[in-house]
Amino acid sequence: YLVIETIKGISLSKFIKSKGKEIRDILVKGGKAAHKIVDYMIQMVSLLDTLHQQQVVHRDVTPANFMILPNGKLALIDLELSYSIKHQYPTPAFTLGTYGYMSPEQMAVSTPTIYEDIFSAGAILLQIFGGIHPMKLTEGPYEEIINRVSFFISDKRIGEVIAQCLNPVPEKRPGVSKIRDELLMFSQHINQSRDTFTYKTFTNDEIHNVVQSSVNALSTPLFSDDEGWFSANIETPFDEKNKLIKARYASFSLGDSG
Repeated sequence: YLVIETIKGISLSKFIKSKGKEIRDILVKGGKAAHKIVDYMIQMVSLLDTLHQQQVVHRDVTPANFMILPNGKLALIDLELSYSIKHQYPTPAFTLGTYGYMSPEQMAVSTPTIYEDIFSAGAILLQIFGGIHPMKLTEGPYEEIINRVSFFISDKRIGEVIAQCLNPVPEKRPGVSKIRDELLMFSQHINQSRDTFTYKTFTNDEIHNVVQSSVNALSTPLFSDDEGWFSANIETPFDEKNKLIKARYASFSLGDSG
């Protein structure tokens, strides 16, 4: 038998969803609500630090796996994917994880290190400070990731540490103490002027080209055939040879615009 504790409260994920994109504005404007959110993030990295001191890698660090207790404290849950560095167990490590929060080396099923959790923590910080789910931002060349971070996060120091967390080279990611120090400093100066990123702006021609390319894509074989727009079949998207099974629906969100 495995005896576990019942945790009462709401998940950090549910808290983030309840705030929506407002959470980003709260952090920019400051105030009591901002301090509470930053405190959650500080607790989050502190819990990971405690786990790493025991030479354990969580490997599924997502907002859904942190519970906010009624007293405002955070609890870390769902350790079923964890890996013991000390005992090198289990070998091989469990596969899977959560896309958007999962590091490149975890997706490659490499031997786990604490840097996997650092990447995931950076993805959560990006989600909270940037207001966008990390699945849309954490994949691709590192230079593009840096550009996305600087676009969505105005505070330069926080943005830089988040970008470092998302570095594809594990050893170049910061330690938990550096992340915590930056969050503490942000909390202490939350209503004061701090350095901001100067992000790339786009010309009208560049914007026009992106929009027009997107519209043009609707008439390519990716979206349409001689009979019109199609979608993947909801019940069985692919056949045994991994070929798309087409279907026609009356909703644009499912494929056919009507």
